[in-house]
Amino acid sequence: GALVVGAGAAFVTAVSITRPLAGLKEGMARPASGDKPVAVPATENRDEISARAKAVQVFKDNALKVEQMGVEAEEQKKAMNELANNFEASVKGVVNAVSSAATEMQFTATSMSAISEETSRQATTVAAAADELSSSIAEIARQMAQAARISQQGAGVIQAATYQ
Repeated sequence: GALVVGAGAAFVTAVSITRPLAGLKEGMARPASGDKPVAVPATENRDEISARAKAVQVFKDNALKVEQMGVEAEEQKKAMNELANNFEASVKGVVNAVSSAATEMQFTATSMSAISEETSRQATTVAAAADELSSSIAEIARQMAQAARISQQGAGVIQAATYQ
């Protein structure tokens, strides 16, 4: 009888140790293979196995946090890349607009320079024509004065001839 009771107690003790250890082994192996949401068994007891299970739970929780931080870092990296790409596109748009405006300004300046040269040429022509007109008016005035003198002399000769 004592042998049966001893064997039964040994069996119960073995089962109470091996089952939690097997569960702890599975709780450690599944997260290592990528199955993170698995709960670590045997953390609620107050024995040595439970202490080990709690330590495994801490490692598992930290691994989940590290993984989450990696996901967040990747998301931040993607957001930064998108922001940088948008900024680069905006800068390219501004540079293209400024370049286009500079090209238009250069064309306008060239046109204005040509117009200025043409205006200067025409002003020179007008000035020359005005000088010629002034000379012509002076000549006409001189000739009119001479004609008036000749007319007066003619009138004087006619008057003198009529009195004689």
